[in-house]
Amino acid sequence: MTISVCSGGISSVEFVEIASYDVTFRNRSSVAADEVRLSARYGRHEKRATFDVKGSFPPGVDVSRHLRRTVNGGLFAYRSDQNDCFVDYVHFADGTSWVRPAR
Repeated sequence: MTISVCSGGISSVEFVEIASYDVTFRNRSSVAADEVRLSARYGRHEKRATFDVKGSFPPGVDVSRHLRRTVNGGLFAYRSDQNDCFVDYVHFADGTSWVRPAR
């Protein structure tokens, strides 16, 4: 699984931070995936907004999603067309899975 687009960021509204990203990813495996966990790094202390995306992700097809969730960590706003986004986990339709190695 690779990410080709990850634009967006964090907005603060009355003490609530909202992570909102437009992400395009592609399954580079030969097996369809049915769950992908993506994360976007933000802030100065390795904070991550994590998103679980479920569906059918066939091999070789670009998938675009608008991802949104609340996060915590103080008043902070940030937006960029290029972010540090990662594929953290993939579950495949055949029951196998992949986990990103720890860094």
